[in-house]
Amino acid sequence: MSDVVEILRKLVKYDTRTNESLPGPEVKQLLENEIEPVLVENGFEVDYFESNGHHSLLAVKNGSSPSILYSGHVDVVPWDDRWHTDPQVLTSKEESGEEVLVGRGVTDMKGGVGAMIAALPELAKCKSKILFSISSDEEIGGQNGTKIIVDHLVAENSLPDYVLTGDASGFEIITRRRNVFDVVMKSKKITKKINGFKAKKTFQTTIKSSATSHAAYFRKEQDTHCVKLAVDYILDQNAYPIGISGKFVKVNVLPDTIEVEFVIPSDDGEEHEVDHGLLHILQLAGKLMEIQFETEAESDYGINSTANVIEEVDGYWRLQVDIRAMLSESSDELDGALLLILDDISSDFEVEVNKSVGYIATPDDSPLVTATTKILDKMGYSNKSAERGGATDGRFFAQHKIQTIDIGPIGWNVHGPNETVLLKSLKDLVTFFEKSSHAILNDYRKE
Repeated sequence: MSDVVEILRKLVKYDTRTNESLPGPEVKQLLENEIEPVLVENGFEVDYFESNGHHSLLAVKNGSSPSILYSGHVDVVPWDDRWHTDPQVLTSKEESGEEVLVGRGVTDMKGGVGAMIAALPELAKCKSKILFSISSDEEIGGQNGTKIIVDHLVAENSLPDYVLTGDASGFEIITRRRNVFDVVMKSKKITKKINGFKAKKTFQTTIKSSATSHAAYFRKEQDTHCVKLAVDYILDQNAYPIGISGKFVKVNVLPDTIEVEFVIPSDDGEEHEVDHGLLHILQLAGKLMEIQFETEAESDYGINSTANVIEEVDGYWRLQVDIRAMLSESSDELDGALLLILDDISSDFEVEVNKSVGYIATPDDSPLVTATTKILDKMGYSNKSAERGGATDGRFFAQHKIQTIDIGPIGWNVHGPNETVLLKSLKDLVTFFEKSSHAILNDYRKE
């Protein structure tokens, strides 16, 4: 087994922060310096792809059926000043008697990529055709990364039979993921003057359901969202907002705190300028976080809808909402629910719904799931498959009816400060990947 800790240490040091407008600045260097040499050394042929500044990699070792693809991404969510350590320096420490590693991406998902790289010498021995893909825009949807790779494989008639994505936390076989919809609403600034008393109030997000700021895991029955708290307060006080500021990161990351400046109307107060456009955006955010509609498949998580970005842009208020549901791209149910909400608010909005490729729903009795759950059982882990809230690049393969699963190390604070991975589980993930191709091939031959 290659030293996965040293591999991860090298991966973490590269700045691969990605957001909607900026590709990770050091992705190409990471791919060329840390991943390509290991692939070539183990007999893989490597191709690069570039789309809108995003770099990705596809490597192939020819062999017999079934073909097995290992998928990962090296882009990470941006970090903020709440970190206790340097996010780009892998830090080791002890928590509850266990050794853990801290750094951006140690779980999502440079840890998974590191485990795959460490397992490459053993994977290369398998007689199956093995493919290895790395993208750099998973955190913003994957359209310029894995989608480009999948389109290439379709054109070459080379889609794999099975896909394993190392993008998860919990060391379990994940067979179900919801689709992701990025809903963008814009409302013009509409300033008016009213009499009243001006005030400011800070609202705090509180997460009890999971140790992550990832929007997909927000549970409104247990957690509180700072934007929803602000909306409820403003409406309850019959107040009018003046402005809003906060720790807005990106659409799939929960903001930690926001501050709203507002006016409570009163004939006894002074005259202040308020913004009805912002009021309409807040009303819309509140309703969108309660949205309900019919879905195409069952989900343990139901529907997630979180309003995670509110910003002023060129005379408009812009709202971004992350919605997760078991819906395909043809999301008539969601579109209908959005229209009903918009009809309730007396304002003109510009609406954009960015629809991702679909959801993952791999049957528990599929050969991929049965082979990999046996490995977990032998390693002493629970062999039960599961659904998890986030999305992965595996969705691009699942839409071609390819059996797809996710598995990753045990970690926490994903997308939040001080991202952490349990060292033992990271090393066990290497072992899992080393065994996976052989187990899948053996089960395939028994069919």
